[in-house]
Amino acid sequence: MTEKPLTPIEIGLTAAVVAIEANEPRILVASGGQPGEPRAGLPFGPFDPLAHRTLELGLRGWVEEQTGLSLGYIEQLYSFGDRGRHALPGDTGAHIVSVGYLALTRITDVAQQPQARGAAFEPWYRYFPWEDWRKERPPMLETDILPALNDWARHSDEPSLTRALSRRERVRLYFGSEMRAVRATMADKAEIDPVSLNLFLRNRFTPSPYTIIKGIRKLAPGTKLTVQDGTCEVSRWYRFKPVPFAPTKSPDEAREELLELYKAAIRRQLISDVPVGLLLSGGLDSGLLLALMNLNGSSWPTYTVGYGSSFADDELADAAETARILGAKHSSITITKSIFEEALPHIVASLEEPIAASSIVPMYFVCQRARQDVKVALVGQGPDELFGGYKRHLGVRYGALWARLPAWVRGPISSGVAALPRNEMLKRGVQSLAITDRMRRYQNVLSLLPGSQVAGLFQDGLLDPASGDSIPEGWEELGELMTETDELGGLQFLEVRSTLPDELLMYADKLSMAHGLELRVPYVDKEIVEYVERLPANLKVRNGSRKWLHRQVCRAFLPDPILRRPKRGFAVNVVDDWFRGTFDGKMPETVLDSGSKIYQYLRPAPVQELFKQHASGRQDNHKVLFSLVLFEHWLRAHEEPVAQMV
Repeated sequence: MTEKPLTPIEIGLTAAVVAIEANEPRILVASGGQPGEPRAGLPFGPFDPLAHRTLELGLRGWVEEQTGLSLGYIEQLYSFGDRGRHALPGDTGAHIVSVGYLALTRITDVAQQPQARGAAFEPWYRYFPWEDWRKERPPMLETDILPALNDWARHSDEPSLTRALSRRERVRLYFGSEMRAVRATMADKAEIDPVSLNLFLRNRFTPSPYTIIKGIRKLAPGTKLTVQDGTCEVSRWYRFKPVPFAPTKSPDEAREELLELYKAAIRRQLISDVPVGLLLSGGLDSGLLLALMNLNGSSWPTYTVGYGSSFADDELADAAETARILGAKHSSITITKSIFEEALPHIVASLEEPIAASSIVPMYFVCQRARQDVKVALVGQGPDELFGGYKRHLGVRYGALWARLPAWVRGPISSGVAALPRNEMLKRGVQSLAITDRMRRYQNVLSLLPGSQVAGLFQDGLLDPASGDSIPEGWEELGELMTETDELGGLQFLEVRSTLPDELLMYADKLSMAHGLELRVPYVDKEIVEYVERLPANLKVRNGSRKWLHRQVCRAFLPDPILRRPKRGFAVNVVDDWFRGTFDGKMPETVLDSGSKIYQYLRPAPVQELFKQHASGRQDNHKVLFSLVLFEHWLRAHEEPVAQMV
């Protein structure tokens, strides 16, 4: 038997060394090696297994030889080894695998400057002018890059052994870490997807894998996209299935184990070579974070935002008192209703998709203030979803008691609840308990309005009637991972994989990074989430007390006055009060003006009826009204046309 000769492989090592100077990005370029030679580009060299013990050491050696710069921390960025990516037919040379590394460095003193002749930090945009969006969309995208790509795609090669996708198929697939980069490459003007708009109006955000733009999808947490042999497939790689502890954890045992998980997570999250602070709301969650941070240091900088002492639910004083008790260096910022309204359009423009949480404005301002002192901040998001901190969790926790009541008892109670003014959350809860399908029941619990009512807001013919009450794509595959969870645990399983990442964590990330602030969320560390998801409901909501187990941990670190404070969360309730009141100011103009852009998609009459019901006190529609206001601002910032129903 004749053995087939093996193809030789060569590994090429490339370094992208980036620095910031005078607020301008710069890239390290290596010397050509000889006097008068042009620069060779990025530092590069082949891996020599006889001379280099590891790929990284080989890369460091080439960078130092070509630039004279000794690298600090570097991270492997990519590896490209596709067959056919460099070789021509008949080429018998070595197959090249390219391995790229990224390093971020400072160039503030001579020791951090390239020492080799000809090597230098050059302006980033000199080499990558198509990435310079500081003033406008780079003109060369239209004049050079897109025409060249289209011409290249027209002369398309067929899929082959060395190239699984044709050229046209390859340019049809765009991907990026942000949606704006994908939108910039689209040949046609982006359009609003009515199905996604329907989901946004039900949830205040667009759940993965949908986006508000037709033709663009986002990967849901724990999923991956595989492009192979001319096909694209999305699959779930993170498939943790919570199975209850056997035997069941005792309260004391669970409390001690949870505390150790908290401590370990916070130790990890505090690792940083730049200053670290904390966004302090004045409640339990961020207060416990501060207390546990004190096990690893002291006098941590903390930041909070509020609307002033004239509001009963303002927490500036509470946060300041927590900081005093726990020895933090505290700073606060006060914003007014007029500042809120004036800042809202700018803040919405910085969001890639509309997210109608009223806390986006205080989050924006508290991150802006924190960034003046620190580059990393911890935030206390997560315990509400994990332990049952919202009112909806009470209904789900005790829903079985309602189901056991005879129909002749449930009927009159349901009718009485439906007749109550406002109390929309209670009404939705009672309606949800009557739904037998688990996923549909959870969807109704999480929705602002019933699907049929949201569908009735749309212009005729724009929304497929079948999509008005459909279960979000991606939830179905989660069902098989929830079979061992109780009723409350099932809802929380969905929240941690949908509402938390797609709403709260999404806007926190976008608005913090708008100021160059990195937010870290210790409570949603993988080890904590997987532990809590195996706990029974009676350790989360117990005798009507929400977040019961989490509170038991808090008792060892926080005094009673902090433990007894009502839930607020960056003055969200203050903002909600503005909508429960007279609804005056700039925001109602959006709903009352029939020329608003939202009416390209929605009918004015049913939308304005929502406002009338709210203003009269018959219904509490402030959340959906704020969603409409925010969507109008988003449309004005992005000017997207509507996609017609096919």
